[in-house]
Amino acid sequence: AGGDGDASLGLGIGMGIGATLDLTHRRLGNQHVAVVAAALQEFAADSNLRELLLVENRLTDKGLAAFLEVLNGITFECLAVLDLSRNEVGKKSSRQLALFVEHCDCLRRLVLRDTKLGSIEMLSLSASLRRTDWLTDLDLARNNIRDEGALALAKSLVYLTNLSTLNVSWNQIRSNGVVALADALSGLQSLRTLDLSWNGFGGSKNAKNSKAVSDAVGGLIASSMSLIHLDLSYNNLVAEQMAQIGQLGKDNHTLYGMHIDGNEGRINCFGECFPCSDPWPLDDAHLAEVSNRKKGLSSGAGRGKGRGQVRGEGVGFGL
Repeated sequence: AGGDGDASLGLGIGMGIGATLDLTHRRLGNQHVAVVAAALQEFAADSNLRELLLVENRLTDKGLAAFLEVLNGITFECLAVLDLSRNEVGKKSSRQLALFVEHCDCLRRLVLRDTKLGSIEMLSLSASLRRTDWLTDLDLARNNIRDEGALALAKSLVYLTNLSTLNVSWNQIRSNGVVALADALSGLQSLRTLDLSWNGFGGSKNAKNSKAVSDAVGGLIASSMSLIHLDLSYNNLVAEQMAQIGQLGKDNHTLYGMHIDGNEGRINCFGECFPCSDPWPLDDAHLAEVSNRKKGLSSGAGRGKGRGQVRGEGVGFGL
């Protein structure tokens, strides 16, 4: 559709600009998102727009680049959330996005879930992230940044001094990448929620890399005074790695939730992390643990399966 239809769309968007402009699942495509861009150019600068949601609109790299180029010409006063999930972020659009993120100092939350973001695009974006200390929430889940992208991101994280939430799940990040991320995040005392799940950085084929991963993740838990939620699910962490992570993090008392499904470890009802390889029903495990504690027996390692989570009132790994 075009002509009067495009004009009506643009006018409708202009009149509808308020605190949130939600165009999620509208399947706009490159043609109609250009109309959205034109409407924003005319109306958004003087609006109180705080959230711009363009999730799943069939935007290609070319279309998204053109859209972001228009946004770069607008001075937003209070745009705090930009969600471009389930569109394509390629080389062209990543460069435009980098410019936007760097200059939109009111932006607090950037969501790029499932955007085909790769290591090359991450390199472009990371350079700008170093100059965006106002960002508090970064969601890069379900992409393909791999180790190279994770290394680039890690170099930027030290500058994001207000970052409270980071999601890099499902990104094929292996040992080198997670070590770099954990080391960078260890000094970030604003971080409260971290999702590293479904990356597969565990394993014991290379003893040196295996120990480096557990030392880095355990060191992150040990050094953090602000982290309250950590997801390590489905990373193939072996028993030796879980033992080291548990040992290093035993004195942490800030974690309220930690997920370790899909690894060779378990967390007991006291918030302590142990290695294990054999399945054991979680409820029975907790009852046995409580019974043993009442009898004055030490907690047994090597039982149970890393399939649960722990939540408590101000309790982290240990009491």
